[in-house]
Amino acid sequence: MDLNPISQPNNSLSDCLNGTIITYDGNEFNLQNDFGNYSLKNCSLQQNFVPVGMKSYGDIIYIASCSKDGKLCELGTYPSPKYPNLDELNYNIGNQAYAENLELENNYKPLWNYSVNGIRQNFTTGLLNFDLDHPVNIEIQPSYDGSVNLILNDDKNEPRLINSGFSIYENRKVRLVKRNQKEATNLYLEEKFKNQIRLKKVVEKIPRFELLDVPSTGQLKGGNYTFYLKMADSDYNKSDIVAESGQVSIFKGNSTSINSIHGTLLNETTDKAIQLRIDNIDTSFSNFYILYSREFSDLNGVRQYETFELTKPFEINEKELIDINKEKCFTIQIDGTETVTQISEEELNIEYIPVDAVKTQAQQQNMLFIGNIKSDNLIYKELQEIAYKIKVTLKQDTNGIGWVNASYNTVTSGSEYYNPKNIYNYLGYWPEEYYRFGIVFIRDDDTITPAFNLLGKEFSNVEDSNESGFLIDEKTWKNSSNDNYILKENSYYNRNGVFKNPLQGNNKIQNYDSQNVYPWYYTFEFPTLNKLPERIKGYFYVRQKRVPTILCQGMSISIDKTSHTPMLYDSHWNDRPKQTLRGPRIFNGDLFLQNDKTSDGLIPLKLANPDDVYFTESFLANFQDSQLFKDPFNNKDKEANWHLYLVTDGKSPLQAEKGDKKYTALGDHIIRTNTSHKQCSAILSLDACIIPELQSRFNGEERNLIAQTTLDFIPIYTDEIEDLSLDDENDPSRTDVRNSIQAMESTTRNLTEFVNKMNSDLSTSYDSPINKISVWGPYYHCSFWQCKWKDNWEYTGVGEINDSKWNSIVSGLQILKEKDPTNTLVDTYLNYFTEDNKKDYNAQLNIMQNKLALFKSSKGQDSEGVSYAHGNAIFGKTVYYTRAFQYDKILSTSTDTSMKTNKVIFVNSETVSKSFPNPVEKEKSVVFCTQAGDPTDVSKVAIFGEGDEYRDKLYGTQFKWALRGKYCPILGIDDVGEDDKPFLSDNTIYNIYTDNYYPTGNNHELSKQQWFSARSIDNSPFYAVSDRYIIKNGDIHDIYRGDCFTNTVSFRINRNFIDPEVPIVNDVLQFATWAENTYDNFYRTKKENWAKINRADVNAVSLGMWVTFKCMSNYNLGIRSENRQHTDEMALLGNPRSFFPLAGISAECGQKIEESWLLNSGYNATVGRKTNLLNQKLPYQKTDYSNRVMFSNIAVKDSFSNGYRVFQGASYRDIDNQYGEITKLLPWGNNLFCVFEHGCAIIPVNEKALMQTTTEQTIHIYGYGVLPDQLSIISQDFGSIWADSIIRTPLGIYGVDSSAKKIWRYTDSKGFETISDMVVQRFLNDNLLVTESDKYTNILTRNIKTHYNAYKGDVMFTFIKDNFTWNICYNERQGMWITKYSWMPVYSENINNQFYSFSLDQSKEGDAKLYLHGRTGIFDEIDYTDNNPTNQLKPTKWYDKQEPFEFEFVVTQDTGLHKIFDNLILVSNNVQPESIQFSLIGDSYLFNKARLYHDSENNPINIYKNTDDGFNKENLRGTIANPYTPIETPYLKNTKIQYDPILDQYELVMEQQTKNMETFGRRLGNIHYKEDAWYLVFDPIVFDENINSQSVEKTNPKWKTVPLKDKWLKIRIKYRGDQLAIITALNTIYRLTSS
Repeated sequence: MDLNPISQPNNSLSDCLNGTIITYDGNEFNLQNDFGNYSLKNCSLQQNFVPVGMKSYGDIIYIASCSKDGKLCELGTYPSPKYPNLDELNYNIGNQAYAENLELENNYKPLWNYSVNGIRQNFTTGLLNFDLDHPVNIEIQPSYDGSVNLILNDDKNEPRLINSGFSIYENRKVRLVKRNQKEATNLYLEEKFKNQIRLKKVVEKIPRFELLDVPSTGQLKGGNYTFYLKMADSDYNKSDIVAESGQVSIFKGNSTSINSIHGTLLNETTDKAIQLRIDNIDTSFSNFYILYSREFSDLNGVRQYETFELTKPFEINEKELIDINKEKCFTIQIDGTETVTQISEEELNIEYIPVDAVKTQAQQQNMLFIGNIKSDNLIYKELQEIAYKIKVTLKQDTNGIGWVNASYNTVTSGSEYYNPKNIYNYLGYWPEEYYRFGIVFIRDDDTITPAFNLLGKEFSNVEDSNESGFLIDEKTWKNSSNDNYILKENSYYNRNGVFKNPLQGNNKIQNYDSQNVYPWYYTFEFPTLNKLPERIKGYFYVRQKRVPTILCQGMSISIDKTSHTPMLYDSHWNDRPKQTLRGPRIFNGDLFLQNDKTSDGLIPLKLANPDDVYFTESFLANFQDSQLFKDPFNNKDKEANWHLYLVTDGKSPLQAEKGDKKYTALGDHIIRTNTSHKQCSAILSLDACIIPELQSRFNGEERNLIAQTTLDFIPIYTDEIEDLSLDDENDPSRTDVRNSIQAMESTTRNLTEFVNKMNSDLSTSYDSPINKISVWGPYYHCSFWQCKWKDNWEYTGVGEINDSKWNSIVSGLQILKEKDPTNTLVDTYLNYFTEDNKKDYNAQLNIMQNKLALFKSSKGQDSEGVSYAHGNAIFGKTVYYTRAFQYDKILSTSTDTSMKTNKVIFVNSETVSKSFPNPVEKEKSVVFCTQAGDPTDVSKVAIFGEGDEYRDKLYGTQFKWALRGKYCPILGIDDVGEDDKPFLSDNTIYNIYTDNYYPTGNNHELSKQQWFSARSIDNSPFYAVSDRYIIKNGDIHDIYRGDCFTNTVSFRINRNFIDPEVPIVNDVLQFATWAENTYDNFYRTKKENWAKINRADVNAVSLGMWVTFKCMSNYNLGIRSENRQHTDEMALLGNPRSFFPLAGISAECGQKIEESWLLNSGYNATVGRKTNLLNQKLPYQKTDYSNRVMFSNIAVKDSFSNGYRVFQGASYRDIDNQYGEITKLLPWGNNLFCVFEHGCAIIPVNEKALMQTTTEQTIHIYGYGVLPDQLSIISQDFGSIWADSIIRTPLGIYGVDSSAKKIWRYTDSKGFETISDMVVQRFLNDNLLVTESDKYTNILTRNIKTHYNAYKGDVMFTFIKDNFTWNICYNERQGMWITKYSWMPVYSENINNQFYSFSLDQSKEGDAKLYLHGRTGIFDEIDYTDNNPTNQLKPTKWYDKQEPFEFEFVVTQDTGLHKIFDNLILVSNNVQPESIQFSLIGDSYLFNKARLYHDSENNPINIYKNTDDGFNKENLRGTIANPYTPIETPYLKNTKIQYDPILDQYELVMEQQTKNMETFGRRLGNIHYKEDAWYLVFDPIVFDENINSQSVEKTNPKWKTVPLKDKWLKIRIKYRGDQLAIITALNTIYRLTSS
């Protein structure tokens, strides 16, 4: 059609209508009119229904249709099962019918798996929402039960999947599929229809998790668990994640026994299980899946995580559901024995783009690919405005979560954050800190929006809210100089969701008075809206992880100036009961000895300095030699009355305490000093010990610190001391005291009576020998007690049996013995008055004496009871320090909130020296040591408090102020007590702030602005801190899931060395070894004397002070883990590194190892692993992903779950839009053929990215590598905007580019080619009237659709523009254009080599019927062998309408020469043409063609004056419906004029009706049939000679004839088409002539 007529080959047609040379019916390569089609019986759609989609699979065509108004839609099939009647069905559970051996009938029927009110009926419903503007793209996927899934996409509705409900098996038998499911997935209920048909499963209700318990009935690995819920239908097709839990902490031990609690490392298991309840579960699903992430750490405490899915789903059993608040709830327990499948974190964070519509889809390598995706048109700006109206109020819990005291006992029920339920439900927020919150909305398809900022505020107090910020108008925000920050009423407001909490003030989180913890939390109140946002069904609240300004808290201690080691502060030192009596020891550093030795053995005493409030533990203890249970010295020359001994716990050297296993040496080891010997402060911070990142941050740089709470110092005793108040005479304690006093009096009285009896007995035998004895007795008794019982208590005297008196008795008895050696009575008394008995009496009396002394001091000093024990006896029990110091009471709330700026440095354990150097005055360098002495050398000690003249002069080598051992890690502070660097307050909890953050002071406002700004531009993810809620006006929710842990923490301050040679020894073998080998000056002791000291005994001394206090932390410090990595230590000592209270308090050799500083950092997780990104403020909100290709998981054959339903996070590729948006995807080989609007490409599907599993399934890893970044561009010029114009055939892919007006094809053999070029291009240029503005399809009025007739290999391109339609056919098997068709299919498909179609015109009329084309298929209705003409296909009769048959050729032989055309011979069968049309230029004619063709200045536009029936160039172009309609002229009788505006060329067109000579005779006839050919005589052209006249006036015509004469002649032969015309050849008779 593109050739100039003069160049047209003789063996080609220049045009053809409804003809073909391909028949597959025994008449090949003869031109004939094509056969029509046949209307199949019972194959009509419903009246006024129009097909909108067709797809064949196997023997079935699946048809989607809808009414013209779109109110009703239908899915049906051809052929169709012969569905049974309802009463013939075999029902099973859920109204699922079962039937088989059904016939497959050749008719159209709707599917029969739609149910209304429980009754199965035709699949006709308005809920499908089809319409004529959106053709339905159908992909067919085989299902596991032989049925098929119809995947429907129409660029309007979201992707949907509908099962056919039946399967076909042998001999065309049909089975209605029975699915043994609670709710059949192939039966669609009207009330659940929308959710059931969604490709992606969606919940109707929003469920949530509730933690019920963490019982000790499982074997879960330790760590923090977050659970996620996916619902699943009966085929196990899963929804998105629809619920997320809080943190469930799994650790060892039990919250009812705090000292059993410790964490795990790596994959260490516990005995724990987790009981969860899922509330508001969606019972429209049959199953659900549980996914979880576990946060844990490696053996070094470094955070790791893993994510799993429980392989087996939970079945929703009606019997197991419980009703709570009108919600269906389901309880599960997870105990660690479940089979799990490891998944990637990305599966939790699949960023599902809300797919509202898909334009194209294709299946490839068992994956579903979808392209050109449209998202919802939610206006994010409106959602942001809603978020700004959410009222946020800071609150404090009023019930409390319990209190764990310094003894690790639960004082108030709840156990703080040792209880997993408190972590889950009540983990609160920090004072002073900045938190950024947002809200995420849930769409109705379960996809979620980005996070939207709330209206942030700087809260001034608890109960403050952001409500007043709602009044700030938009203009004020826009004019804000601080970019969304406004200072209003002394508080910052911002539109970035940043909230700053106030100081604690009176709202203490850790309340020492009530002994309870009251977390801070928020309430979020959803606004009341006039109209809730469309397509939003729920929401949840999120926050970013806090960037802490408070790095940690810790308690202040002090550093000794001389030893540079830690020392503790005794806040009650001067409140102690003053000991005025000389005891057997120096206890608590209280008494000083004033001489080494005196003649009478009495040692004067001196009270310790009242300023000696700082103390530490020495390794030496000072005892009175006479009180020891055995002779301590081997070297008698060194014997003295008092010495320094080496003692261990459980083995007191005192006779009175012999065998007391509760004995601890701490009280005997304590030494003291005062402020003058304080170098600086330090801080005990467990955070810094366990978090390596903090250690690196505390590198000596300056930090700001603020005091929070000053704590009271309370030591712990081996037994609780009872209240000794005797205000009530009936008080049992008073009775105990009374009885004890009476026992004391009885003891002394008995002794006196014994002596008196002895005097009496012996006086009968001797003359006045007992004068001394009789004097002694009354003296002892009378001098000991003077008591009054009623008003008060007093006591005087010591009551100690005097040595001289005792010795006088013994001397007297010995004299008597000498006088009478045979007197056995004297022997009896001598056996009684022994040294041992004297000690026993004194010990008993001392017990009673000290008991009353303590009682008196208690009554006079402390109304609540005794605060101190001095290592003596109370009520017959010996009470000692237990090495634990509790800071369990608040001494004061710090009113000094002034900020201190100091350098802070982390000093690890066993550090010999670390300092803040002073380069100018080196002696003022601040030094820290956490090791005193050397384990290998006993002479290496540190000296505590050196410089006290009194101590230095009096003690020398017996000097108790020597230190050895190792100390815990500390934070060294460079405060040195000067005016500009005052000491930190003692025993005070401090906040330590991050770099350059000023919590108070002049720079606070600047810091605050900087932090508000920094948090506002933070693009880190947000995490859920609430359940998911249904959207509802005015809903208020409490928001916890914070990150402020309250903790009770303990430090072991010091420990002795492990001896390098004798590491495993608990006993001191020579406890006098130090005293025997050291001399009057410590530094004068010689080397050989040092060598004599038993080093193993020195290193065996029990050392250890444990400090316990409460603090807040960013970490759950209470769940430390044992450190078992030091296998050498464990092998040597038998214990891992542990901590208090898990390991208890013990100074034995097995516990001389460092504490464990390991914390499973997984326990610090306060949010899950599912992230939410912030909505970006963009100038344009993208909702159209027109160049995105997404792909599903791989569908595994025969699997119940369908991989096509799952599109994972990275399962997409965005393609450059330089070629326009994606129009269509088609499978091609193993790849995808992608058609853009203006280009074509092959998208490789990377088979290497698909992995084979052990179950022989093929999977891809979350989409990685499946689609490459680079495409193989096939055409940079041509594509298509018409998806229906693109079709895949067995040989290639075809498409129409209406912009370029090209028809193209891609094949493997020839690549990309434009098959319209040089053939039909001119036709396309002239007739392809659709434009870019017409790109939106309407099935009936605006579309370009390509059809493929598999029987003939014809590819038909149909063009629809309003009422102008045409159809042009290309035969791909012959590679040639064949014909134009005058009939128009609207939809077509092939099954079994049979071509079926619906008529466009009939569809417009509302009478759509299915037609079969050609002689294919086996149908009883069609029979060519009988005599009935109505049951046969007719030539050119399509859709019950007879169409013409025409073809055109050009006579060009003897090219370039003029010819006179006379006759035509048509070799064909005897079917007579109806007419013949001739066309030529006619330039050789002599009549005035200018009069015909042109206007001139002498000729007006209208040929005839005063008339409108003239013609001109403009109207010669014809009409839109037929661009080249010939125009009649009065100057030509049988000829019309046709104008070609492109070539600017006129033609003469003559129509000659054929008149058979047999009918009209030879004179009137012009055609006759003879010898298998038609012979036709050409009529001449008849014209009016007046055309040559100069006048344009109307005259009488003068007709004249001329033959057809030109260089070429175009001949068009026309048939009615009702008979089969077979043309073999044509021969035109002409004569050459000169012009």
